[in-house]
Amino acid sequence: MVGESGVAPYILEHIERSAPPVDPGYLCLAVAENNLMWDLISEKANAVREVRPAAFRYEDMRGSVALRGTLARFLGTRLYECNVDPGSVVLMAGAGSVVEGLAWALVDPGGGILIPTPSYSGYWNDIESRAGLRAVPAHTTSEADFRITPDVLTAGATESDVPIGALLLTNPSNPLGRMLTGSEVDGAISWARDRGLPVIMNEVYGLSVHGDEPFRSAASRLGGIPDDVHLIWAFSKDFASSGLRGGVAITSNRIVHDALMQHLYFSAVSGDTQHLMVTMLDDEEWLARYLTELERRLAISYDAARSTLGAHGIPSIEGDSGIFVLADFRHRLAAPTWGAEDELWRTILDRANVNLTPGSACRIVEPGWMRVCHASVDTDVLVRGLDRVGAAVST
Repeated sequence: MVGESGVAPYILEHIERSAPPVDPGYLCLAVAENNLMWDLISEKANAVREVRPAAFRYEDMRGSVALRGTLARFLGTRLYECNVDPGSVVLMAGAGSVVEGLAWALVDPGGGILIPTPSYSGYWNDIESRAGLRAVPAHTTSEADFRITPDVLTAGATESDVPIGALLLTNPSNPLGRMLTGSEVDGAISWARDRGLPVIMNEVYGLSVHGDEPFRSAASRLGGIPDDVHLIWAFSKDFASSGLRGGVAITSNRIVHDALMQHLYFSAVSGDTQHLMVTMLDDEEWLARYLTELERRLAISYDAARSTLGAHGIPSIEGDSGIFVLADFRHRLAAPTWGAEDELWRTILDRANVNLTPGSACRIVEPGWMRVCHASVDTDVLVRGLDRVGAAVST
């Protein structure tokens, strides 16, 4: 699950195989990046823009007044369906910095944050490496369609050997590639409130929706942003811009906001990058075109991934959002063990030269699942890569 360096083996393999001289046959479907949108993003990234002198000087560490105002309007209109106070917006260097900052602000040292699984693998590093906290899994199962229920949360909290200080939800889900149902969100928030626990709601894939139903944010469901629910968004996923390192915390809790301010000296975003972000979000014509095309391209890559896997007899979870397909390789395991999952993952890597994310990294409770990042390469390359995977596991 985690190598001696503290980095997951699939990441170490990616770093090694991507280093010069680059192997032209290597294909990474394991890193959560959307690389389908560069032609549209490059219009803004490469356009001549008039950068303000202030962008090259110290500004408000939370983000410039211009960007926080733009983010408040954008998120309130496009995602939250409510008014957002620019004073509640805090910009940090990536969503991981936001997770760490909120964890540190909300939970006492030695405490834990409850995380339903399957989960984004990076939470364990975000929460445990510097904040002095524990990431505590609350396991869902494939038998129950990986659904989050109050019973699942209670079991996770009961089995924890540290006190639980907060609940962290990801919606849409990484790695399931689907939105949580309304009952999952409402039930989880009610469960946390019954225990006096704050909720961290990570919605970084909130605009990356390719199914029939629109995404509905927790802020929309709650009619605003209460002081016990703290929201996360980022440029990395919805705007295919992970390299910009633009994570956003939205909190109406003044104590939490002030605590985040202590982190900002170490995780501020450059002024020039902020200026680029403003130009992206303030251009309504470009924005509408971008978001429409994002939905269309994600639908194409998602359908291609599932259909190609299915043609090789590999089932997968039906999704509607995000950039993932969670594929079921359990029937290809030599035995229902984590060792057999690791062996299968390495077989795919060696025979197909394709890197997937093993289910163990996502803290899935049963061996044999693997995450496919279907938006990480062009769709024709994706299909050829998954054909290689299918051939590798059938020989």
